[in-house]
Amino acid sequence: MKPLTLNDIERLGELLAAVPDPFVPMEADQLDGFLTALCLLKVPPAIDDWFVYVLDASGNRRAKLADPAEQAELRRLVLARGADIESRILHERPVDPIIYDEDIDEDDPEGELAALAPFADGFAFACSLWPELMKSQNKAVQAALVGILRHESPDEDGEEEETEAVDGTADLAQRIPTYEDVLELEQDAIAAAGYEEKGGLACIYVETGEDALGYVEKYWVSVDSGLLVCAEQWKGEELTYRMTSYAVSTDRTLFGLTEFALPDGTVLHTVEE
Repeated sequence: MKPLTLNDIERLGELLAAVPDPFVPMEADQLDGFLTALCLLKVPPAIDDWFVYVLDASGNRRAKLADPAEQAELRRLVLARGADIESRILHERPVDPIIYDEDIDEDDPEGELAALAPFADGFAFACSLWPELMKSQNKAVQAALVGILRHESPDEDGEEEETEAVDGTADLAQRIPTYEDVLELEQDAIAAAGYEEKGGLACIYVETGEDALGYVEKYWVSVDSGLLVCAEQWKGEELTYRMTSYAVSTDRTLFGLTEFALPDGTVLHTVEE
């Protein structure tokens, strides 16, 4: 399937908005996060088991567009978007989420990050439906969870939503660094930087100076994808922590490939013909 064009994305939004009351469909930016989470599941659900939630938040199977041709068009666009997201993940290319201009507050320096809230909400919703994603021992998946769910929308009281999906990220956040951690480093804290190969990937290397407790942190960010692929913490000559998130390989996946496997050959899931 070809990636969606801007016109396709606009049409996707129109079709989702056309789902009749009382059903509550996703918006296109929420859908992106939802599909991303599906791509990370070890055992992917059948299309009919997750597509119902695209059309209605409660998963009511009666939810659909009145026109069968439009219903088929919506399904095609959703599957095409999912295939594009999955391909990006598997080939270590950044997912370019749908962001509506009206979601960006130009007066807020963090406006673009806030605009990622719908994506994070869709991702968290998928995690609440398939909580096994939160229990994944795959470091790449764990790092993605922390990096994405930190942008989830606050509730009406201004607090982050305490969903079942997010509860599990507290421990993860304490021990899994993300790309944002590298961006947030103070310039004075950086002791060394350059280009290195890590795990067979060309990377930007960043090393911090020794902190008050004697720890030094080292980060490797993929030049191709912009994703954090490795982080280490050292105290003197002792390695105290390491996180790796290297590329995955694939022959088929949720949206059409045969196999989703790690570099060591561990198969995360296989979709039967």
